This record gives sequence, C-alpha cells and structure tokens, in this order.
Amino acid sequence: MRENFERKKLREFFHDEMVVKLGDRSGQLLKMKEQDLRIQRLEEMFTFMIHPLAILDSLLISFFRHYGSELANIYFGDPIIDLFWAGIKKEKVQIPSNEIIMRLLSGEELLLNKKNVPISYIAIVYYELKSNGYKISWKQASTIASYTYNL
Repeated sequence: MRENFERKKLREFFHDEMVVKLGDRSGQLLKMKEQDLRIQRLEEMFTFMIHPLAILDSLLISFFRHYGSELANIYFGDPIIDLFWAGIKKEKVQIPSNEIIMRLLSGEELLLNKKNVPISYIAIVYYELKSNGYKISWKQASTIASYTYNL
C-alpha cells in the first residue's frame, strides 16, 4: 500500500510539473494517456477472462459431440437456447412432419404468435427443430409453434 501511495504522489507531482512548465494542454494529454492505459488494462483483463471461458465452451461442445446422441443436440452457441435452457430441457414437444413444416414456412406471410403462444413454448419448439437439423429463425419457430400449440 505504501508503494502504491508513493507512486500516486509521484504521478501527481509529475503532472503538476508538466502543467507548470508546458501548460494546461500537457496536463490534459497526461490525463487522456492515463485513461487510455486504464482502458487498455481493462481490455486485457476482459480478454484474460474470456479466453478460458471460450476454451471451456469448446471442450463442452466436444464432449457432448462424442458422448450420447441426446447430448449432441445441445447448442451452446445459440443465445436463444442459452436463454431458455432451464425450461427447454424439462419439456418435450412433438414437432409436425417435414411436409407440414415446409408448407408453413413457404407461406407468403409467416404467422406471428396469433394464438398468444407462450414464449417458453416457442423456445422449446425452436430447440426441437434445431435438434432435428432444421436451420430456422425465431420467427419461423414462432409460426410452427403457433400451428402446433393446443393441437
């Protein structure tokens, strides 16, 4: 703590001397440089924290791809599935046949939750479709969920 206090006093002394000798503009430049250094340090800390999480995410994905077919359907990178994961893993829904899905998605206008379908139900349908290899959007999943809800 004493060393930090002494460094702080030295920085303040240097700042004051620069302002006296070179004017206010030099003091402003020093403050900007110090702020840039703080931002750089924060970015480095953030990067240091993110890399281990990215490595862990890759390891988990690799693990789930190698062990168990039911585990291979987990999409860690999908923000929608990440958000609703707690509710998704508890429930299952029966998705319609491929022909019905294609008919629903080929329509000119996608249905937008016209039956007041709960968002959690749409998330489950979204997950089930993704798990079955469909590359769909949230809007498309809403259309299919609207069709299947309370059938």
